[in-house]
Amino acid sequence: MPVQLKQFQDFLADKKIGLALIFNSDSNFKYFNSCNDFHGVLAIQPNKTFILSSLLELKTAKLDSLIKPVYAMKKDMVSMIKSKITRFNKIGINMDNVSVNQYAWLKKNFKNAKFADISKDLARLRAQKTPEELSIIKKACAITDSIFRNTAEMLDSGKTEIEVANFIKAEMRKNSVTEAFTTIVATGRNSTDIHHKVAEEKLKGCTIIDIGVKYKNYCSDMTRTFYIGEPGENEINAYNNVLAVLNGIKTIDDVKKLKPLKMQVHSLGHSIGIDVHEKPRLEMKNEIGNGMVFAIEPAAYYKDYGMRIEDMFLVKNNKFIKLTRFPRELVIKKEQW
Repeated sequence: MPVQLKQFQDFLADKKIGLALIFNSDSNFKYFNSCNDFHGVLAIQPNKTFILSSLLELKTAKLDSLIKPVYAMKKDMVSMIKSKITRFNKIGINMDNVSVNQYAWLKKNFKNAKFADISKDLARLRAQKTPEELSIIKKACAITDSIFRNTAEMLDSGKTEIEVANFIKAEMRKNSVTEAFTTIVATGRNSTDIHHKVAEEKLKGCTIIDIGVKYKNYCSDMTRTFYIGEPGENEINAYNNVLAVLNGIKTIDDVKKLKPLKMQVHSLGHSIGIDVHEKPRLEMKNEIGNGMVFAIEPAAYYKDYGMRIEDMFLVKNNKFIKLTRFPRELVIKKEQW
């Protein structure tokens, strides 16, 4: 049994929650079960667990599910659940994931049960990474470092954003990983757009590249800003200001004192794991603790250009240990003539 599942069952017993229901649309389904590539529901009680799968995907579910047993949903879900569980009077559900219609459906079909929101408890459990999770995340970071090294070598003013993005995707395929999110390549004025969609724009000036891979269900998230051409003094100073923020992060106390730069318009960072953005966010300073993994991304966005640097860290012994290794210093690529 996965250690996370045993911890969660102990929590259910302590809170007198007789049953937790997690649907496959919820990333917590994958967290406990290692996959969610089929339609179904995970039922967890303090003393037992099982999976209900659609009949059409039963073979896949039985083959891929970490949690056993797996039952076919031969009749309606409620009847199936009630036939497999021991008695309970409280159901735990993830209110961050359950829709209004799903919640109404649950209340209608489990009329005698009380409902408890377990979303914060699931988030706290996931925030503390196990040694096995950390091993996978470190490998995802190493792959991302490798992709950045190869990408840096091919950058020049003759390339377009789309060409660079396609190169990065090809590198991911070589490493048998997938995108954790849509790869960002944003050059020139496009670098002021935080979630820019790649275009046929040729590289010039500040060029932000934001890459995340998914390896064995776990994500990486890393950003570097390159310069195509000759940067001016203002651009170099602006970059160094962003760099100084990241270089100043060594301990939890450093993070608690951290403030975003005046020209940063998004969060300073976020926990990361199965999802790219998990809780706690870096701004939730009192919730940061050992065993957590964060992506920290100081940035500055001006009228004509933007710059962002992002690394991943493990919190260990109250220190922030860097997991991504590609150099942070500004890489300047000469223009082609």
